[in-house]
Order: sequence, then C-alpha cells, then structure tokens
Amino acid sequence: MTLPAIYADQSSPLYDERRNPAHLPQFTLDLDYNGTDDLTISRDQQIDQNLRIMYRQVSINRNLMRTNRSTT
Repeated sequence: MTLPAIYADQSSPLYDERRNPAHLPQFTLDLDYNGTDDLTISRDQQIDQNLRIMYRQVSINRNLMRTNRSTT
C-alpha cells in the first residue's frame, strides 16, 4: 500500500511537484490521512488500518446499493 512509482516520475502527467517528498514511493499510504503523519504506528499496523477502512467502505456501498434497489 504505497504510492505507485508513476506518481514520482517527473515525466508522468500524474507527477505533482507540490507533493510532500516524504510521501513518495515506499512510504506506506494512510487512507485516513488528516493532514498530519502518524509516525507512531508500524507499517503493518498502517496496512491493517487501511484494510479496515477499505472493508468498511465496501460494506457501506454494498448496503447503499441494496437499499437503492429495494426502493425502485
């Protein structure tokens, strides 16, 4: 769960010179990023938190789809 290398390639249209250099590839992404880096947790803990966030989002969207289908 790191930023793909294409985002660090200066010739890529996805490159952003304003991106925090500390967040370039091999930095584990925080899917619940709030503007500050939490450097107190390990890489494995961050990945676990990211997976929990992804699971929660998928579950919420699945339930919304079911609700929308039953109302139409």
